[in-house]
Amino acid sequence: CYIFDKKFPEMAPSHNTILAFTRNVCGSMDYTPVTFSDNNNPHKTTMGHELALSVVFESGWTHFADGVKGYRSAPDFVKQYLREVPVVWDEMRFLAGEPGRLAVIARRNGNDWYVGGINGEDAAKPLKLSLDFLDGNGWTAHLITDGAAPREFAQKTWDVDRSAPFAVELKPFGGFALQLRRK
Repeated sequence: CYIFDKKFPEMAPSHNTILAFTRNVCGSMDYTPVTFSDNNNPHKTTMGHELALSVVFESGWTHFADGVKGYRSAPDFVKQYLREVPVVWDEMRFLAGEPGRLAVIARRNGNDWYVGGINGEDAAKPLKLSLDFLDGNGWTAHLITDGAAPREFAQKTWDVDRSAPFAVELKPFGGFALQLRRK
């Protein structure tokens, strides 16, 4: 829609959070997420928001919508994440959200968990999320969030204790992608 509808970027952040509660609530949906390029109309969503859609949205036929240049210009750690994010899920958990405002979804493929969170509002949101869905301790987390500049990414890796809450601050219209793997 960024290409065809000049009004879409204004409503996209809120709209994306609504889709997690409507079209994607009980199964696959046809949607083409993760566009970093502005194409014809500039994004309101951040890079972290767009990356998080790879987990928040589930499709029976996952197709990332950007052009080759959009993905090749991404940092190596983002390209690696996109190569690894599964297209099939074994389990899904709702962690937080409210239609139009916020959606945070955890999905498991095999032993690995992926968490995507998106902010539908133009205000920063600090979150504390429980990781009690993890099976025991001994996990490594790799977090990709929005960077300091509007169109940048940042990353962080650390060991996770399932009893400690996961804290992250979403930028306005921002998002995050979290990969959790056994050590």
